[in-house]
Amino acid sequence: MSLIPPRRIAGLTALVLGAALITGCWGVKFVQMPQNALDSSTGVDSLEVKVNRLEWRIYRLSRQLEEQQEYSRRKSAQHRLDMDELKDGLNAALQLLNERGGGRTVSPGTVKMRRRIPPPDSSSVDSTLNLPVTGDSTASRDTASVVVPAAEEMYSQVYLGFARMDYRNALEDSRIFLEEYSGHPLEEKIFFIRGECFMQQEKYFDALKEYSKILKQYPDGEKAPGALLRTAIAYHEIGDRDLAAGVVRRLVRKYPESEEASTAKEKFGDMLGE
Repeated sequence: MSLIPPRRIAGLTALVLGAALITGCWGVKFVQMPQNALDSSTGVDSLEVKVNRLEWRIYRLSRQLEEQQEYSRRKSAQHRLDMDELKDGLNAALQLLNERGGGRTVSPGTVKMRRRIPPPDSSSVDSTLNLPVTGDSTASRDTASVVVPAAEEMYSQVYLGFARMDYRNALEDSRIFLEEYSGHPLEEKIFFIRGECFMQQEKYFDALKEYSKILKQYPDGEKAPGALLRTAIAYHEIGDRDLAAGVVRRLVRKYPESEEASTAKEKFGDMLGE
């Protein structure tokens, strides 16, 4: 039996330890790298969500400011018309008084306001939005600089609100979408989400209006079968079984192989005589 020389044993030992050390270091890196990459990706996605939410809030605030300023302009114009009407009436009354021999003579058209209300200070702050209220030209520049979100982003925001059961904001966001992107291919889905928001709040008549828009504007669209089913359910909820049955028959006749037709048969089988 031959013995291995001590020098050779020491060399082999050093070689094994070196290999284990190198393998251990790289092994740790290969195990940690996917997790690090995942953490980095998650962080980026989270930042993108926050940026999108901030941009959306800025856009909604700008729209609210624009609508409020437009309302203020309309009210101001109406006030001017009312004031002119009052002055005309007063002048006519004074003219009639002069003609009948009243105690004082006042020429028509000379009536003036005793005190003029000054326009609002440009540095005033709106109490609702906490945003500075400026002149029309400045407001136009401010609102014009706000970029309207893409239709897909707005749709995602509407859907997210609905999924979170935040129906009020989902309806408000969908209203803005319909104003900005009327006729867009996603409009059909927006109508359906609005209908579902109203259904969840048991506002069945409002829901019926949204579903009817789908059936009128997109009679063969992707959401048409669902709109028919939800229409039947809404009619049933408000107690109109005859209309509900008519819609169910229409659904089964037009989309016999659809999942919505199967659901309707199960739910309203008694109406169909099944």
